[in-house]
Amino acid sequence: MKQGAVTQESGVLTLLRICTVLLAVVSFWSTAQGMKEYTFPDGWQAYAASLGIQGLLLGLNFSLPTFLRYSRKNGQKIMLVLLSTVVLVCSSWFSYLYIAQWAYGDSWDTERRLAAQEVYREQLFDADDYIERYQRTVELSLADEVTALYDQAVAMDANKIDVNEHLDWTEERERYAPASSAAADIMNQVIDAMEDATDENATQATREQATSILTALQETLQGRIDAVEPRIDTATANVGAASSRLQLAQTNLRNAPNDTDLTPYINAVTNAAQNYDYTLAQLTRLEQERGDYQDALQRVAYYLTTLGMAQDGVSTYYIGADLREIQNELFQTDPDSERMQTIAAEIFNRLQSAVDLGSASEEADGDYQALLSQMNRFMQNLTRYGELKDAKATLQPFIERLADGKTLPIDASAQSGGWQAEWVAQFDDLKAVISGLPVYTADTAADTDSSLLRFDRTAVSSALDRAIRNYLTKHNPAQQGLIYLESPYKGLAIFSMFLAFLFDIAAFVTGVIIDSMSFDRSEREDKTERNDMLREIGGQAPAWAVTHGMNRYLFLTGDYNYLDGVATYRAIEDGEETKVDLPDLNHAAGFYRWENGNVAPVIAAGLLFKGEANGPQDGVYQSCTLTYNSEHLILDQGVGKSLGSIDPHTPVYQFTNDEFEVAAARDLGGISAKTAVVALNADGTRIAAVYMLLR
Repeated sequence: MKQGAVTQESGVLTLLRICTVLLAVVSFWSTAQGMKEYTFPDGWQAYAASLGIQGLLLGLNFSLPTFLRYSRKNGQKIMLVLLSTVVLVCSSWFSYLYIAQWAYGDSWDTERRLAAQEVYREQLFDADDYIERYQRTVELSLADEVTALYDQAVAMDANKIDVNEHLDWTEERERYAPASSAAADIMNQVIDAMEDATDENATQATREQATSILTALQETLQGRIDAVEPRIDTATANVGAASSRLQLAQTNLRNAPNDTDLTPYINAVTNAAQNYDYTLAQLTRLEQERGDYQDALQRVAYYLTTLGMAQDGVSTYYIGADLREIQNELFQTDPDSERMQTIAAEIFNRLQSAVDLGSASEEADGDYQALLSQMNRFMQNLTRYGELKDAKATLQPFIERLADGKTLPIDASAQSGGWQAEWVAQFDDLKAVISGLPVYTADTAADTDSSLLRFDRTAVSSALDRAIRNYLTKHNPAQQGLIYLESPYKGLAIFSMFLAFLFDIAAFVTGVIIDSMSFDRSEREDKTERNDMLREIGGQAPAWAVTHGMNRYLFLTGDYNYLDGVATYRAIEDGEETKVDLPDLNHAAGFYRWENGNVAPVIAAGLLFKGEANGPQDGVYQSCTLTYNSEHLILDQGVGKSLGSIDPHTPVYQFTNDEFEVAAARDLGGISAKTAVVALNADGTRIAAVYMLLR
């Protein structure tokens, strides 16, 4: 390489090293600041730790490729890569904490309020949409059920109920209007009116008149019950007072002094007992009177029910008008759920009365039971609809306050030091409301709405809790760094992370470039040095310096990389470093000979020239000393002998486990070798090269 090019390349390497050091200094400062904020309370500890990390990182930047190239085992390489990764992540993470803190600065106060408000708004609107869809689903179900109920009632065979078939008025009079009953006068009027109204030839006017009479007498019975209640209370008090007086008289009689006339005491006990019996009889009579009125009132209500069925028929009395009213209410913009529930309860009670009355056949009784069961489901859906309407009304103020800026106000909170506590309270209020929302249930699998099933109150509460934890509470720098990366405004955090890693990754890249350029330069210098030496020996690079002899020899250094079942060894052949792919890992450092595309270790053998018995043959000697003497190569293995004539310019390759060099044969002055190979030329007539593994 020309001197100018060498100088230019050296300048580039120097510049790269300076840039790497500068990046390390910046990373040292930012890492120390990040550690001081999070890990170490004292500044000197953070600076010392950062200096150690950057020292390791800088050393790995410059030398990691070289370390990997000279590592013989995969475990060593894994440990190097692992160490580099840990140091890199540690340095970059703490640098990121410092850079991100300054990147966000005061803007984070506004951004975290916006992020918290976004979570609040999203969960509130999701809950409102859930209630809206659920309410609409129930409304459609109620409309279908109303129609089904009406159709089922109309389809029933019996259009009216024959009350006379189930009521015997003579028995009714004997049971509910005996002379001993306090309500006998009223019940006689009631039964007379019912007999007229339920007569086979009774007119509509007669039925309406009977209904008016029963309603009026029902009010009379209730009035009598109300009137007798205070009298019962008074009688109860009188009984208590009489009982006390009787107990006192009995006590006085038992405690009367001896030799005293007991007649006054006995008379007092007798009078007290008579008074107690009288008050008790009064109380019993009043309670019986009240019981008569209550029994009569209950029976009159029963008569009114049967009279209504006899007059209007099943479909009209139980279902018709009331269901039509519910249906009309459902078509309103804002249906009155309480009114619909009241009407449904009235229908349900009438259906129960119909079942109590019995029917003309088991089939008809089954129709009533089916109608009653379907009505029960209808009432459950009405109750569910009312719950949803209440939930909707509860959520609406939250939406209105959010729209008006009264909930989570950005501007107002910026001026208030305690805004976090106010916002947390508003989040808690929303969580409480959402936690109490009705859970979606479908009557059948076919009716299941997957969009409603996806709404999970637990997940919503967790999202609100996460927003409180991330945006409305204080954190240490490490937690804050993670929150930056999770927030909707994570652009600055990603840039800060990229910048932190850039400081260290860029240094690694420059380290690889420096190592590659340095390695190539070293290779070129070594090759130039060897060629210069050969030129010095022979005036020019001799032809035999690059010509193979009878056999090809190479020296394996023992360094290799193993990948996909192939071991790539570092080797030296004819003074040139090369790489050899071999199928196994059993080749230790030493001399090898090429045989049929593979290598085999050299075996001790004597040197034989062409023309000698079994010749020609290269010589391989163990634990020996070689010396040049008057153009002869002398072998000493305890006894010296000449191996033959040798040109003084013959190259002698001298190897150790770590390095090699080339010399002229004339410079051999008693050099000891662990293994020596004396190689003949292709004709086997003279020594072409000597290979020595030095001790």
